[in-house]
Amino acid sequence: MQPRKRSQTGLKEGTHSALVEAARRTFLKLGYQGATLDRIAAEAGYTKGAVYWHFKSKEALFLELLAGALRRNLDALGGVVKVARDDPDHLEREIAAYIDRQLEGTVPMLALELEIEARRNPSLAAVFQIIIVDHQGAICRVLERYYAIVGREPPMPVEELAALFLVLAEGAALQRQTRPDREVDVASAVKILLGMAA
Repeated sequence: MQPRKRSQTGLKEGTHSALVEAARRTFLKLGYQGATLDRIAAEAGYTKGAVYWHFKSKEALFLELLAGALRRNLDALGGVVKVARDDPDHLEREIAAYIDRQLEGTVPMLALELEIEARRNPSLAAVFQIIIVDHQGAICRVLERYYAIVGREPPMPVEELAALFLVLAEGAALQRQTRPDREVDVASAVKILLGMAA
């Protein structure tokens, strides 16, 4: 009986992961308003009932997707600082590579979708506030460590620098969606702000 139970657990986890990945693709393609649970279920190859088995609402699915993406993102950033903590040059290279990946990734667009939807939905607004404060705080802590390692003063308070990084990341994500022909080199701008060579 025990092996079968593990198999059912694995099946549930596989379905859950497939739904989250389908949600990621659907939210990025259609936005929060355009993405319905029916579309997400179809994208994953499941029924809408399967979605409701794993998530109580579209909001819950979106928040789990974004929370997981942010957690992986911050784990990666923390790992960069940990690996390169005794070598300022190595740290700068790794942070620069992280910035490039972050600005090209899906997190800024998902965060932008949440920010837009939070204006319409008071329950999402409260969650958004918690998520953004936590995320910005984590970036602040990394920036403080970064400047301590490289031995430079930040060009502005790290709280403002972290907030500016998030604004630039979301702006770049929006521009990629609406004006892909006129992309601005935001990664270079962020690196200049941090005091790196662009």
